Amino acid sequence: MEVTGELLDTIRRHVRDELELLSDAESQRQYARDVPEVDVPTELVHGWVEQCYVPQSLAFRQAFRIAELELLADFHRLFISARAELGEPLPELDEFLAHPSWKRVIENAGRTLRKIRKRR
Repeated sequence: MEVTGELLDTIRRHVRDELELLSDAESQRQYARDVPEVDVPTELVHGWVEQCYVPQSLAFRQAFRIAELELLADFHRLFISARAELGEPLPELDEFLAHPSWKRVIENAGRTLRKIRKRR
């Protein structure tokens, strides 16, 4: 697959959108209201780990500057640590959002988002 500027912009936008959702507990609650049949905690974890953060992809690596890749890797490590602390199965949404580990994810997602510029 050819790595185009459009693809790189799409990847950046997807990562920024995901970080925006992860940084906002009220948006996570709204997601649950909008799609009540979805297990939102599971979707949030799945969205980051399996659909968004893909550093093994050449296009993903090209979409971000080195400093941004380092920021994303730091956030990912924190995210994985928080995920482990949340246990299995994941708690229901209210308990999930109140958990100190998830609060760290929310705070760090916002911090990471602010440090990643909108455009390359």
